[in-house]
Amino acid sequence: MKKRAQIHSLAGIIAVISVFMLTCSSPSGPGGKGGECANPAAPANVKAAAVSTSVISVTWKAVEGVDLYVVYRARTPDGTYSNVGKVLDAAFKDTALAPATDYYYKIAAKNDCGEGARSAPATAATMSCTSPATPTNVAAEALSATSIKISWDLIPAAAVYEIHRSTSGNGTYQLIDTTTHPTTTYTNVGLQLASTHYYKIAAKNDCGKSVLSDFASATTNACPKPAAPTNVSAEAKSSNSIEITWDEVNTAVTYKIYRSKTSTGTYSPVGSTIGKLNTSYTDENLEITTMYYYKVAAESECETSTQSNYAVATTGCMGKPAQAPTNIRAEALSSTDIKISWDAVSDAGVATNYVVYTSGSQNGFYRKLTTTPGIFTSMTVSGHTPSTTYFFKVSAENSCGESDLSTSFAYVTTSGCDLPIPSAPTGISANTASARRVTISWNAVDGASEYIVYRGMERYGSYQGVGGRIVNTSHIDSTASPSTTYYYTVKSVNSCGGMVDKLDGEIVSVTTLCESPVPTNVEAAATSPRSLEITWDAVNGAVSYSVYRAERNPSGQYTLIGKVTGANTTYTDTGLERLTSYYYKVTAKTATCDDSGLSAYAAGTTVE
Repeated sequence: MKKRAQIHSLAGIIAVISVFMLTCSSPSGPGGKGGECANPAAPANVKAAAVSTSVISVTWKAVEGVDLYVVYRARTPDGTYSNVGKVLDAAFKDTALAPATDYYYKIAAKNDCGEGARSAPATAATMSCTSPATPTNVAAEALSATSIKISWDLIPAAAVYEIHRSTSGNGTYQLIDTTTHPTTTYTNVGLQLASTHYYKIAAKNDCGKSVLSDFASATTNACPKPAAPTNVSAEAKSSNSIEITWDEVNTAVTYKIYRSKTSTGTYSPVGSTIGKLNTSYTDENLEITTMYYYKVAAESECETSTQSNYAVATTGCMGKPAQAPTNIRAEALSSTDIKISWDAVSDAGVATNYVVYTSGSQNGFYRKLTTTPGIFTSMTVSGHTPSTTYFFKVSAENSCGESDLSTSFAYVTTSGCDLPIPSAPTGISANTASARRVTISWNAVDGASEYIVYRGMERYGSYQGVGGRIVNTSHIDSTASPSTTYYYTVKSVNSCGGMVDKLDGEIVSVTTLCESPVPTNVEAAATSPRSLEITWDAVNGAVSYSVYRAERNPSGQYTLIGKVTGANTTYTDTGLERLTSYYYKVTAKTATCDDSGLSAYAAGTTVE
């Protein structure tokens, strides 16, 4: 019995080994192709270049069909090469190296079958290292009642500048902040009004730090309390919005708007504006035909005025449309598409929308089908059933309500359809160029007028449709998450809406890129009447930052205005208007990950 048990165990091991060998030599599965499994070729064109005293950048030509690359490093060309990193892209930054030192690199590509041969070596030496000189021409200038700008001459060998502050020229200087080369200015904010501060600067790099510079001093401005705004007025702009305006206050940097439902009640803050010239505010999402009272206060950099006299306005309502549309028409465009048309109501300004209703019979229940803006008097609705009769009525609506349904109606019967069910698409591919977007493409299928893309988190798990009906042979899935593996397949749909019930086509997988961390503590400070300096905290591993700007509205469209590379976390926006508010957001990009999302916004206002 014991001998038979041993033989049985050995046979099992042999069977497992056989299955494993068959699996590796003949991969299969949805979308898979049989064939031998080979390790990838060694990467070519490997190059190494010094970026700084402690960083070397290594690049190479990408190898098709690999999952990742393994980076090996040695101190001599024939020495022992150690694994120093794994990356998805054909680039790698080696950090925390010794200055003025030679390093050798080899790259290996890796796929499902294993790691391929290593490349020919590439070499580079980190830059030599010298301590920076002491900064010169240090100057300090008061920008406001709470901020002082410090500047100094550029030190070429510096990587970082340290800002030290004291309450006297010969007192003890404390480190308060740093800036990265080549930035040679710093704005010290949050100071007391009419206070004197002394500053010294030190230059620093990986090799050491200079002695402190000669000091420079400045005194912040005095900050009188601003006057209360005058000529405050309020005017209803719609059934749910009121615009408040007031006269400019010379020393204001912001205004706060307060609201109450009675003249002597409690006034609560509802909004604010930035910049002394921004003297209007629209209060939205109010109740219809309701009276509101408003007061405004001006804020300087350090004090808030008393509240103004109140202004009052009542939201209005034009009344719901009295007329419904007339001359309702319906036309079958296909077995699934119907075009509905109607004549506009007599007063075009009354109707902000038209609402289309449908029923299965003339006197049956009409359910709401869809809504279209009031500038249109026709629309095409898809997804109907072939050889079926539909009835339609239309109403007009605005913010005050909806008219009765039209007395006239239209009906139409969709055409029949006996088209065959199209086959599943072939040649499906999925590619990612960012952390949150995947492009799926496939070959056209005869008899298909539309396609539906399905996405799953597991190859043999559940799938959900993404993107609705698609008429092209590609789709961009913009609902993906970073660093996530997705599985995609596609269904074909004929012009009648017919499709197979089950997912039986090819399945492909893709992994989205990682996403860089979002920059934090973004700030914007005026440096002149026509420029603002934007700063933020460094993101670990970032190789570049992108700066975006919106004008006069923090919720507006943000447009890319510039990029900075390396460890620099400062950007100066020039050519701006005087006494104007601007809003900024920043993204970060690391060496191996996609751009981050936009940061929280920072507001800044230029000076006179």
